[in-house]
Amino acid sequence: MDIGAYARIDDLSNILASAGVDIPRLRGLRLMATEEKISEEEIKEMTASADVDAVEDLVRSCPPWSVGSDCHSYCWRTDKNLRRFLVYTKDESGYDRPTAVRWEKIHGKRRKKIKLLTKTQVKRIRKSMDTFNKYAGRKDVLYVHARIGGNNWVFFGGQKVAEHPAFIERVDDWFDSTYCDIYLKVDESIVEQYLKEEKEREKEAEKESPALSEAAAADES
Repeated sequence: MDIGAYARIDDLSNILASAGVDIPRLRGLRLMATEEKISEEEIKEMTASADVDAVEDLVRSCPPWSVGSDCHSYCWRTDKNLRRFLVYTKDESGYDRPTAVRWEKIHGKRRKKIKLLTKTQVKRIRKSMDTFNKYAGRKDVLYVHARIGGNNWVFFGGQKVAEHPAFIERVDDWFDSTYCDIYLKVDESIVEQYLKEEKEREKEAEKESPALSEAAAADES
């Protein structure tokens, strides 16, 4: 889930309303006019752990090592099995994090499954990031995050969204395919007005900040 987009639902809800699109299971909004492109270095960082993610997915799947399972087990048994196949190192906070695959422990069909899932994951990440970058900086595009990805698209009426004139395209979330990112065409003048008002609010906040600091200092004295 895109937490940053979730935090902006209230701020950008009027812009979504102006597009006239009813979004089932809305989970976030981003104004593409204020978004910057994701760098190639950042994308490479995302794809670097794709093989580790693939091992975790396969080990936790029900039954174990099944591709495309809708059921995953998070328990001491799967945690223990993951340590057989993954290298763990402590992060800055002191937590153990999987950082590499123990390829010497994996052979045959299991190795092929990991390679397949890794390749698929890299493609999904690349598609998601390339789509985001395509619209980054555009004043006439609104990013919508909703939990109607994968099979949810049909079940929750995603086709109605796709048939709307404001719909541009949609891509499933690379991390959790039950979510998806939808790109909508919006009125550029409405976005410009919003950005203008946002700047004015920021200026007012800057003016109030010193006054609040002085008042707080006076109270303390």
